[in-house]
Amino acid sequence: MAGMPKKKRNSPAMFFKVLFNDFEKKLCLPKSFVSTNLNGVAPKKFTLRSSSGILWNISVEKVGDDFVLCHEWETFVKYHVLESEEIIVFSYNGNGELNFKIFGKDRCRRDTQDPQHLPFSSPYLADDDSDDDSDYSYCTKQDRPSHMLSRVLETQERKRKVLEKTGFTSDNPFCIVTMQPTYVLGTFMTLPNAFAKNYFKHAPTEAILRVPNGGAWLVGYAVGKQHVLRGGWRAFVLENQLKIYDVCIFELLDKKTTEFKVHIVRGPRLAA
Repeated sequence: MAGMPKKKRNSPAMFFKVLFNDFEKKLCLPKSFVSTNLNGVAPKKFTLRSSSGILWNISVEKVGDDFVLCHEWETFVKYHVLESEEIIVFSYNGNGELNFKIFGKDRCRRDTQDPQHLPFSSPYLADDDSDDDSDYSYCTKQDRPSHMLSRVLETQERKRKVLEKTGFTSDNPFCIVTMQPTYVLGTFMTLPNAFAKNYFKHAPTEAILRVPNGGAWLVGYAVGKQHVLRGGWRAFVLENQLKIYDVCIFELLDKKTTEFKVHIVRGPRLAA
């Protein structure tokens, strides 16, 4: 099927990009890479993986004859403090992920570990914590990647461990979201698609986020291909000092008013 990654390769395909011009907003994929490895059509998203295990879901759009990394790419650039004339080397083995290494202007490899220097490693940093296969909505069932089932099972196991560590239980519906770099550094957060589609068919425009100590925040709620918390989300992140690797349990208190109680579990507690 056009646009689907080819099967996993024995050796990865590699390419590099020198950062110039408007690299802060988008990055063009080499045409030869797309034609040789993706049957000429790139997927809607790539997952970029650093050597330290941090994952980034980056949207792909077609601009003229080119396919470009965009949208979340701007946050990726800010997070890694990328500069003009630096180089990123990508490797691709056919599973929808691009491993990357960053080389500075001196052509020496830069450290891509978390700039916040978190003193632990965590198995809970997920790609999107979604409950379904929405990232592959452009595939038919026959064409879906074989690794999709393992991703779903990994997500379920991760959530089981979160509940086991925290002892959280509730008669209310809830979903679990790991704080990705885009959620902590950006201005929006995406709810798991299966959860949101099940409970918010009425397409709300606002949501209320409460924390157990009594604080409350009004945030915007946008519905498109995904259900997104925005306008006000940044204030919630800052005032609750959310960090990458933290986990938020969104307990739905009132479906009509889209009111959640948000239980924040700090990353070090999960890694202990």
